[in-house]
Amino acid sequence: MRLLFLLLCLFTFVDVAFCQSLKTANKPPVDTSVFDKWPTLRRAPSISNDGNFLLYQVLNGNETTLILKSLNSDWERKFGGVAMGYFTLDNKHAVLKTKNDSLLVWKLGSDLESSIPAVTSYTYTNNGKDEWIAYRTRNKEKHLFVRHLATSKEQVYPSAKEYLFSANGSTLFIKEELNNGGAKTECLLYVNLKTGKEKKIWQGTNSGNFVFDPSGNGLLFTIHKGEADNEIWYYNQNTESAVLKVNNQTTGIENNLIVTGTDLKFSKDGKNIFFKLQERLPKADPNAVKVDIWHYNEQLHSSQPTGPLKYLAVISNDQNTVIRLEKENERIIGQPDAHNEYIVVSDKANLRGQQFWNRNARYSVNLMSTKTGSRTIIRDTATSFNCKFSPDSQYFIYYDYQQKAYFSFDLQNHIAKNITRGIPFSLSNEELNDYDITLQHPVGLGGWVKQGEKLFPIIYDDYDVWVVDPAAEKLPVNLTNGYGRLHHIKFRLVFENDYGIEGKDVIYKKEKPILLTAFNTLSKDNGFFSARPERKGNPAKLTMEAYNYYQIKSQAYSTQSLLPPMQPVKALHKNVWVVRRSSGRESPNYFVTSDFKSFSPVSNIYPEKNYNWLTSELHQWQSLDGKTLQGILYKPENFDSTKKYPVIFHYYERLSDGLNIYTDPVASFGPINIPYFVSNGYLVFVPDIVYTIGEPGKSVVSSVVSAAKYLSKSPWIDSAKMGLQGHSFGGYETAYLVTHTNLFAAAAEANGHTDLISGYGALQGGGSARWHFEIYQFRTQSTLWKNPEIFIKNSPIFNVPNISTPLLIMHPKGDPIVPWSQAVEFFNALHRLSKKVWMLQYDEGGHGIGGKDAMDYTIRLTQFFDHYLKGTPAPKWMVSGVPARLKGIESGY
Repeated sequence: MRLLFLLLCLFTFVDVAFCQSLKTANKPPVDTSVFDKWPTLRRAPSISNDGNFLLYQVLNGNETTLILKSLNSDWERKFGGVAMGYFTLDNKHAVLKTKNDSLLVWKLGSDLESSIPAVTSYTYTNNGKDEWIAYRTRNKEKHLFVRHLATSKEQVYPSAKEYLFSANGSTLFIKEELNNGGAKTECLLYVNLKTGKEKKIWQGTNSGNFVFDPSGNGLLFTIHKGEADNEIWYYNQNTESAVLKVNNQTTGIENNLIVTGTDLKFSKDGKNIFFKLQERLPKADPNAVKVDIWHYNEQLHSSQPTGPLKYLAVISNDQNTVIRLEKENERIIGQPDAHNEYIVVSDKANLRGQQFWNRNARYSVNLMSTKTGSRTIIRDTATSFNCKFSPDSQYFIYYDYQQKAYFSFDLQNHIAKNITRGIPFSLSNEELNDYDITLQHPVGLGGWVKQGEKLFPIIYDDYDVWVVDPAAEKLPVNLTNGYGRLHHIKFRLVFENDYGIEGKDVIYKKEKPILLTAFNTLSKDNGFFSARPERKGNPAKLTMEAYNYYQIKSQAYSTQSLLPPMQPVKALHKNVWVVRRSSGRESPNYFVTSDFKSFSPVSNIYPEKNYNWLTSELHQWQSLDGKTLQGILYKPENFDSTKKYPVIFHYYERLSDGLNIYTDPVASFGPINIPYFVSNGYLVFVPDIVYTIGEPGKSVVSSVVSAAKYLSKSPWIDSAKMGLQGHSFGGYETAYLVTHTNLFAAAAEANGHTDLISGYGALQGGGSARWHFEIYQFRTQSTLWKNPEIFIKNSPIFNVPNISTPLLIMHPKGDPIVPWSQAVEFFNALHRLSKKVWMLQYDEGGHGIGGKDAMDYTIRLTQFFDHYLKGTPAPKWMVSGVPARLKGIESGY
């Protein structure tokens, strides 16, 4: 009886496995028709304050679907063509606009809704208690309707030209356009949303560029009075009307400068007004000779059109004197301190543009008073600068590239101290040690821990997280207890300081847990840990899996191996979080969690299940020069180990950190689209490349050839049908490979350098390309005339006679990064020697292509590899070409 039961179980298992295998075998491959209709999640979702409902978007080609879903039941509603909506503060409604222009206030969990028809646009705001929407309708285009959501009471402004809510939802600004006897006049209204009281603050013409202060109490705007004549006006709710604050005659503005009327911004406390001044230039003579004069002592090449120079300036609300913050060849670093008393200015006047290529170039960094304009030198020999003011305006924290340490600069006594002296590890990304030292930037300052009244910076080494004393009186404390380095895990704060325009700081309380994102550099697993500043010991593991949850730039060698990260989203009043999870074989979807240990699915967007998709495997081997390397092998879902497969090697520095990254099937814009080629019967191998300084070409041979030899040992690899494909620097690497090995049956390079000598003297984005060769990817650490042999031996153009591999080149004429002439040089050399070479030159595009050009390239790239790696007949364009006179008429497919 037991034997019969075991046989029955075995039969059932085999039957299920066979059916599953048959199901996989019957899936169609991905084809080009799906490129523009592959469904994907779009932007971060929105969760109701009570954590019961979620709003998220699904993009399908040009169609967007908004999904409103309960997190506790099966209730769900879908709205086609709808942009992102809003949840009301009371968790009872969602506000959204349908594609037929109805504005809906939808009752959550129900089919009940109120509708406002023919709405062309709307804006939502709240002050934390009350909520309003302002909207316009198709029938009354000039009317602005402002509705209080809780009571549905409306106020109508029949002549509203423009409007703006303050960020805190307390105030509404309206610009009315009135017609007085044929003459148009503008009237500016300031409306208190809570009381409904409105005040006329100004009347005139040509007003614009309206900006609220953070409190909603103050407003800035400009008046354009004529060419080179702009005024900045200021209003505060405590005054009767707006007043002129700045014009070209204001004290502190030099005669050769004018007010631009743009780039207006309040300080965080609303007490200072920042704006731009512009040099006053006479009108150019239309009959004058148009000549650029290149000068040996200039900061920028004359090929870079800069227009009039602009400079940041500031004026206090209670003062009438402008302080110019920038001069020529200077720039502001970061944001002002919280009290708006200081700003940091770098002075690059003596560099002559050398900071882009000369590792010994130095410039000064100055602390500048926004009240007086006085300056204090922080560093007079800086090479690069990474900095931030402490939120309490006590310290200025910066990284010293020469000493490879963080320093605090006390804003009261102007003393600088090394605050990371007790950290025995590098504070930069250690994997970037094959780059020049000037590009080995610090991992960063993540946030702050508040202990009593004092704020302590949170600083990263490459693996662990440290809390340091800004006064340098206490030794740094390892928040993650060295667990990261010991287990090859890179820890980062999930919520970090913002170094962008807003410059927001993240402050953690000492007694509260800190959520960390974790990435294992060996296994490529990703997940979450938790650490508490007041407790010693290892961080607590929450989850760590072969998925991509939340991985940021500093946790990977290359951003090309990352998805745009999505921070976990939390409900305001409940411990409910939404995260995005994906892997190489599973598209990104939303999951809900309360503990970051268990995750329940919310969305169900898995288009890959309908096709022969892929799997991704991590492999490890030794390079030709003995280095341990990693790489990703992509196999089709229906992989059969009894068959032999052609394989394409694709590379760009190091991409193995992308093992669990999902890639949509799209047209190849430069790099090959891996899911498309794998689904259509190829294996794709992505090997990491580790570089030796001065040997970029030899390094790629060592890495890629060793990878090919390693993979060829597998019985399911057809070693006679191996191909190469690379884009940009990967394009260069392809060109170098085919001049140094005949191991590969076909190769395709896109937008790559082929001649380092001519490339070194070219322009890149309007500036000199020298830095790209000396300190960036080519890693020569030398000028052309000092070590010409480095440039010669690493240039594919000098080894063209060695090529026996058929080569497909793709390079648009408008490439601003790698000159099109690089492709022409290489093609002409191969053509002269009767080598098998084709070049696709697209009239549109730049450092890559898009749209119909990318689709065309995908087709031709597929035909090229299919011919050489699968043995299919060559298309006409490969056999006999397409004459230039038939361009746009005959494709040659």
